[in-house]
Amino acid sequence: QFLRKAKDVEVQFTDEDGYYMGRYSGFSNIPYDYFQGEGTFDIYCQNPYKIIEISEVEESDYVREESKTKVLLSPINTCDKIEIEEIKGEVVNQKEVRITSKETGDIISLKNLDSVGTLIINREQILLNNLNIKDKLDFNISTWKNVKIEDGNEIVIEGLNSVSFKYRGF
Repeated sequence: QFLRKAKDVEVQFTDEDGYYMGRYSGFSNIPYDYFQGEGTFDIYCQNPYKIIEISEVEESDYVREESKTKVLLSPINTCDKIEIEEIKGEVVNQKEVRITSKETGDIISLKNLDSVGTLIINREQILLNNLNIKDKLDFNISTWKNVKIEDGNEIVIEGLNSVSFKYRGF
């Protein structure tokens, strides 16, 4: 009963960073007349990819300053590709916030923002100070929901400070 949940939950192992999303799907029981033994339980993960959060990206070794832009070098060495789950940062340029993968050409571009503040971009929403600003997305060039980045790619960040990423490794 303890393991049965109606939705996916975080599954974390103590010997590795990150977590998986999954749910209990079954078990093997030890015989009822044993006082001790070994059993197993199964966890089904629809997306069997580890989710890792990178915080304080601009303070890490993966960022290099180039004039007014920041270049994030993908820090995952164990994955071929990463999928962005969430981008969070502080808006410093109201005219345009742009996040570009140099290798794939994928772009997220927001134009003519009404204010500065905390920007959160994920697959469901784009929020600035907790207000929906999807209408500020430049749909002509943005690949908002389909951004893919491979290990070692350079991500150019313009108009944001204190950037952090949540991503899933493949």
